[in-house]
Amino acid sequence: MDDPFEILGVPRGSSEDEIKKAYRKLAMKHHPDKGGDPEMFKKISQAHEDALKPPPPQVPNFFDMMFQNQQKETHNIEIEQRAAYFGSNITLNINNTIPCKQCICPVCGHRGIFQLGPFQHPCPHLNIHRKCSKCKDNNESFNIQIPPRIPQDTIINISNTRNICIKIKPDPILQLVGNDFVYNVKISFKESLVGTTIMIPHYDGPLQYVTKFVKPTKKYIVKGKGFSNGNLIIQFTIEYPDSFTEEQIEMFKKCL
Repeated sequence: MDDPFEILGVPRGSSEDEIKKAYRKLAMKHHPDKGGDPEMFKKISQAHEDALKPPPPQVPNFFDMMFQNQQKETHNIEIEQRAAYFGSNITLNINNTIPCKQCICPVCGHRGIFQLGPFQHPCPHLNIHRKCSKCKDNNESFNIQIPPRIPQDTIINISNTRNICIKIKPDPILQLVGNDFVYNVKISFKESLVGTTIMIPHYDGPLQYVTKFVKPTKKYIVKGKGFSNGNLIIQFTIEYPDSFTEEQIEMFKKCL
């Protein structure tokens, strides 16, 4: 696959404005209406689209995680779904006790967990770990870069002895299912027949969606508006009237 940055003639990591500027310059030169090559123009347009896509988050291979992280303590970090979508910087403060030789736990070394095969387990003596006046307190602070659109339960290494596991808080409006956003909206029976316009509160900004005839069991999709390569799925709940008049029933008979 051709490198989109090479096609556009800009270095990898260029800003969005630099990419768009390079694209406009090449598009004017190779546009078919100006005598350019249609295939080259198509190639430039695809390169422009690919260069603007956010890079996929780096998710560790399961077996790499198993062997590389065997002796590492994992902390769960909960972040807002919006922060997971755009990426963010977080600061993690960890308070530890550095035990003296007499107090150190023989099972876990005072780490709180111990390794059994490929799995980690909480130390059974965690609640009775000893601490005396000779033990020291150690405060560690970690500045962690969370990449955009990071999947649920991604493991990130923050030091030689610690990992964090990303937990994404549920959003009551945009529900994250896999890599897809699911948005539920209610419309009237009339709107389901003749169509309506709804505004969806997406993180990228409000999305206007125009319907025609809506089927209650069908999922309506807006491509590319989820996490990573996921989509936005719109599910409609139709509010039906309790009853119809005789005139309405006759009208339905004629129209349907």
